[in-house]
Amino acid sequence: MSDGIVEELSNRYIIDALRRHKVNVRDISLIIDAAPASHEACQVFSIPTAYPTLRRLYSLKANSPTTSVIGVVESPFDRLACSASFEATY
Repeated sequence: MSDGIVEELSNRYIIDALRRHKVNVRDISLIIDAAPASHEACQVFSIPTAYPTLRRLYSLKANSPTTSVIGVVESPFDRLACSASFEATY
């Protein structure tokens, strides 16, 4: 993955950064779970230890075999909005 894309991932939505660099995503896997806040989340969001959070573990695979993005996003339970749409194929 180019340094330009990696740099943009820190301040753009992942899909937007990949589209700007003409990277076609072919597969997205997403796992959402509830968990007590991590140490880092407690510091960033100023929340108490063990505060409930939702974690999104994601894996994006591009058409290029050398390009993929894997990560985790954590948000306090009361500060989360999520939207998803799925294309049905038969």
